[in-house]
Amino acid sequence: ISVRDVFGIDTDMVVKGFADRSERVPDVDSTYKFDPDTTMAILSAIEALPDTSSTDPQQRNRPYVAAARMALTEAMAERRELHTLRFPQPTSNADAEFSPDGQRILSSDFSQAVLFDAGTGKQIAVLDFHGKKGSYNIHFSPDGKLITAAYLTANGGGAGIWDGRTGAHLTDLSSGVEITGIAFSPDGNQLATAGYDRIIQLWDPASGERLRTLKGHNGAVYGIAFSPDGRVIASAGGDSSVKLWNTSDGQRLDTFGQPTGEQFITAFTPDSRFVVAAGADKQIRLWRWISKTKPAINPLTRVRFAHED
Repeated sequence: ISVRDVFGIDTDMVVKGFADRSERVPDVDSTYKFDPDTTMAILSAIEALPDTSSTDPQQRNRPYVAAARMALTEAMAERRELHTLRFPQPTSNADAEFSPDGQRILSSDFSQAVLFDAGTGKQIAVLDFHGKKGSYNIHFSPDGKLITAAYLTANGGGAGIWDGRTGAHLTDLSSGVEITGIAFSPDGNQLATAGYDRIIQLWDPASGERLRTLKGHNGAVYGIAFSPDGRVIASAGGDSSVKLWNTSDGQRLDTFGQPTGEQFITAFTPDSRFVVAAGADKQIRLWRWISKTKPAINPLTRVRFAHED
């Protein structure tokens, strides 16, 4: 195939391609932008490999060309760091996240959050916390139109909503306690927060209206996650339990009581078959999610030691 025709690079180079489409040949992504130098280095390295299918002994037995290998290594190394994202003031980074479209980067420490252009590395905006201390809990909404970030106040804490493109402040969600978990629903129409007051709150991120309060944990709630369809929330708590909740009516659907230590993080698998959680007992647990939106016991499927310390 022609490198010029396929990759749009000004060269007469031709390389071998697959004759037939199979599971090993991905669909062409027309939106992907090829970097000419890196692409040429990779293609040159591939071309330098011995051709085991050729009937020509010289092609079958030719050595790997050192120059191509060096070109590939240098091209990849040069592109390992694209930009240095600089905060307005010297700081230590606490969290960072790409926007869903990959065009922006949100980064924060404990005093500020900054929105960057991923393509140029330039600062778009500094999120205004209105004198409050920033947090490591920062997230884009699924469509990238909104940003949420938790913050600390003299009386506890809360969370704010900002425009995901400009960084302009839109509204505040006043919870009154330090927020330890925050998550958007998959459709972006709900935002869940959780904290040291042992409760989970559901919000309308567009208006800042509190929709529902979920109570049942006997300790701080550290981690929360929506199911892929957005109808259920899993919560990981300091009471050594993981709980499931119906988002439409706030009903508690199940309590996973097997953990022996505080649980810090939980998630649903993308195929909606399992719920996973991990915590201070140094184990990762996997439960089969059979309850869906109705109360039921979800069986523990697997336990694995994760860390020694």
